[in-house]
Amino acid sequence: MGPIWSPQAVIDRFKKIEDYNGETDNPEARGFNGRVDVRQAPVPPTDMAKKLALAIEQATGFEQILDYNNPDMPIGPFTQNQYTQDPNGTRESASTAYLSPDIVDSEGFGVNGRKLRVLTKATVLKINFCRKTARGVSYLKDGEVHEACASKKVILSAGIKSPSIIMHSGIGPAKELEDVGIDVIKDNANVGMHMANHSIIAVTFSTNPNDLPQQQNDANAHLIAGTFLPNPNPKVDQTLRAIQIEPFLPGNTLIVGVSPIQPKSRGTLQIQSDDPLKIELGDEEFEVNPKC
Repeated sequence: MGPIWSPQAVIDRFKKIEDYNGETDNPEARGFNGRVDVRQAPVPPTDMAKKLALAIEQATGFEQILDYNNPDMPIGPFTQNQYTQDPNGTRESASTAYLSPDIVDSEGFGVNGRKLRVLTKATVLKINFCRKTARGVSYLKDGEVHEACASKKVILSAGIKSPSIIMHSGIGPAKELEDVGIDVIKDNANVGMHMANHSIIAVTFSTNPNDLPQQQNDANAHLIAGTFLPNPNPKVDQTLRAIQIEPFLPGNTLIVGVSPIQPKSRGTLQIQSDDPLKIELGDEEFEVNPKC
């Protein structure tokens, strides 16, 4: 069993952590000139966050750290998470950071001479080909189908929807495409395969009501502590992150999410018809070891 922490010991322990880790604003660890705001929160850490971090430290043997995105820091629990949020607490994203009013106007046209056109509330249906060369896309907007033509190239960046768009465009497993009435442009059995995702297993605990009044010191901090841990198999590199623990405190319960961040399972995504608006069938193929 680990040590029993007195109130003064907690204060001393966190002072030691701050002294050991130094500043989080380390220019060697991250840049400061980008458009995406990143902040470390909660500020200051709540008592519950400190208790959780100390409990993780005692349970795992990994000492606490201040900045988990500093490449010089080892694996360990922490009381402050890092969020992509602007100063008023609004979540920051690629669109809020890079499609701001100084880049694009309210109609989606680039400003200050930028050759940019952004269509919002539009859904890409498929890539259009001339023989085997991508020439543009078909998209749905305001209930009508439109086409956008490319003078040079088409870049597809649709996340988990990318395989579906590719298959509806005629690229994918030939039999699967033929079965739903899609003309095959390129037979590629890998499209829709090898899908990697990580599950989050949630465990719920009751909390001491005395811990709640000061939560949240920082209303925009959704997670109150956390840690990254290595693979529990001691034969695997113990400096690599394999498991993430994400506690958050909605109301009077503590929910701890446990997530494998290097899952071995590989799933599939399959289209159901030639209608690109019909949802795909996804199978993440998570494996459960009966010996565990």
